[in-house]
Amino acid sequence: MGDKQARFRVGMQQLFQQCRFREQKWVLFLGICFLVGAFFYLGSHKVIDSQKQGQICEVGPVWPMERWAILVGGEPLVVLASEAEAKGVLEDLPTYYFSAGEIKVVECAFAEDVLIMPWHKLEPRLVTKKEALCLLAEGREKEAEHVVKEGESLWTIAQKHGLTVEQMESFNPDYQNKYLQPGDVVVLQKKEPLLTITSTVEVSVKEKMPYKIVYEQNQNLRLGEEKIKEYGKAGLRETTYRITKCNGIETERELLAEKIVEEPRSRIIQRGTQVMIASRGGTSIFTWPVRGRITSPYGKKRGSSVHTGLDIGAPQGTSVVAAGKGRVISAGWKGGYGYCVDLDHGQRLVTRYAHLSKINVSVGQNVNQGSLIGKVGSTGNSTGPHLHFEVLVRGRHTNPLNYLP
Repeated sequence: MGDKQARFRVGMQQLFQQCRFREQKWVLFLGICFLVGAFFYLGSHKVIDSQKQGQICEVGPVWPMERWAILVGGEPLVVLASEAEAKGVLEDLPTYYFSAGEIKVVECAFAEDVLIMPWHKLEPRLVTKKEALCLLAEGREKEAEHVVKEGESLWTIAQKHGLTVEQMESFNPDYQNKYLQPGDVVVLQKKEPLLTITSTVEVSVKEKMPYKIVYEQNQNLRLGEEKIKEYGKAGLRETTYRITKCNGIETERELLAEKIVEEPRSRIIQRGTQVMIASRGGTSIFTWPVRGRITSPYGKKRGSSVHTGLDIGAPQGTSVVAAGKGRVISAGWKGGYGYCVDLDHGQRLVTRYAHLSKINVSVGQNVNQGSLIGKVGSTGNSTGPHLHFEVLVRGRHTNPLNYLP
């Protein structure tokens, strides 16, 4: 009997010990379940007072660390790490579109309702202050660009990309009423800002003042010639403007103050007034374009025609020089003249050099008296190597000997 009681007591003690161990495990298990459930319950049911924030956040995944969002019309546009960063973005937006000079913000207004509030959701992603400024001011859309090719216009580019000319002009205000050049870059789609912001600022800048161009007469220069007496220098002024911009587009500008730092100096250009008069006895105007013998003078009859210049015989390849200072207005093949060069000397006086074997100048080039312009030849209607030299006054042929020494 005693042995049975002893075994019973031992068995009961073991049973109580097992029960206490199991009870501890259950308590631990229930505690863990309670903590996990409380975490998800509080996170997924967080409600923001609608009277304070103007809206109730939807139930969804949450971010345990507090972040701050800038909302427009109730939609979160950007999320930043702190309230100070979010406020800093809105404070810097008014000056985003201004780059030069010292800026003082006078007035700033948003067209939309803008709100800063704590944000615990996973979306949108966290951005830096610089990224937030760029996104709010310039928008999400990426600009598409087109490099202009030969023969293209705003109209043809608009047709190709399914746009109107009005849209192209609004995207590219610098090209309105202008011809496009190959290599120009035009915008096909412009970014839309996420905020409509009107900023009025006072800007102080330093500006160059253009110089004036003054002309003086100089009777020692030939008519049509110019000489720079003074090159001129731009001035400098400090100006203060009040500028209003809407999303970077200037809508108003008012000059508030101006201070001249340095006055501009005028550029002075002298213009010649000396009239060239043909004279066999006076000072000659031109020099001989080539050394040689006159084989056919001006005016000599050739059948029923009049010879319109001088034929000067010279070996093939002899250098031909400009009879006077002038500008090349024609250089190339000229029918019966063969290879020919025309020089404009001002006051409607032109010299012509024909039957050349080679041309050494090009149209638009300025040459001095004695400059090489070509070589003697026998091109065009010619019977042998020589230079045909003409002088034309107001488009009419005249005797070259009146202008030569």
